[in-house]
Amino acid sequence: MKAKSLLIIGDERESKKRPARPFVSFVKHVRKLIPKNAESATVSYKEVLVGKLPVFKHPMVEIILFFPYDYWNEHIEVYDKDKRLYGDDSFGKEYARFFKMVENRIKKAYSDKKIIYLNHPSSSLIERDKKKAKHILNKNGIPSPKVFRVTDTKKIYRILEKGKAVYIKPRFGALGKGITYLSRDSFITNFKYKHGKIINRRSDYGWRCYRLKKGKRNKLLQELIRRKFIFEEAIEHPVHRGKRFDFRVHVIYG
Repeated sequence: MKAKSLLIIGDERESKKRPARPFVSFVKHVRKLIPKNAESATVSYKEVLVGKLPVFKHPMVEIILFFPYDYWNEHIEVYDKDKRLYGDDSFGKEYARFFKMVENRIKKAYSDKKIIYLNHPSSSLIERDKKKAKHILNKNGIPSPKVFRVTDTKKIYRILEKGKAVYIKPRFGALGKGITYLSRDSFITNFKYKHGKIINRRSDYGWRCYRLKKGKRNKLLQELIRRKFIFEEAIEHPVHRGKRFDFRVHVIYG
């Protein structure tokens, strides 16, 4: 890093029981990563939102954003405030509103400085938005699985009859939560589904997959269609030396 002033924004904990390991590890080692004469400071998102930002001497400040666990847990992945479903449009709208507030606070605090983001607030939004991310990949000639435009359950069954398999994913989800897999022979989901309703799990863990009985499938599919979930063609993982794998790629500085 060539930073003269480095501002690290993030939350120390994922939850009451779990530390936010990437953030904590980065803060621990940051002194080894930046020049000795550089300034650095760490703040939480709660401090940013109330305008409590550090003062820097240098005319340029570099900023790195980590995941906002506190805000996500208190304002986004909360199910008793409305009828939201994990990863649906309401998640995206609230997440976009949050990062707009963060960006505005930073602009106001450092109006006299050049601000450089390692990962811009708008990029943080794209990272959680599968639809926008796929659009950018396709625009730049990077192939991604085909997305089917599904308006009713008949369209899904026609796709399956052609021998194709489909993953149904929340647009704004992560960690493999809220995933449904369809093929001619299988209907597997990790959403809880009881008495004709999808029940949100209130944890990042324990999203176990199970086969859904035929009589319950159509109602679940109709709800996922209504919630604008992404219907994506299933592809096989690459295999190397008998093991399946994938790549996770992080982009910084654009």
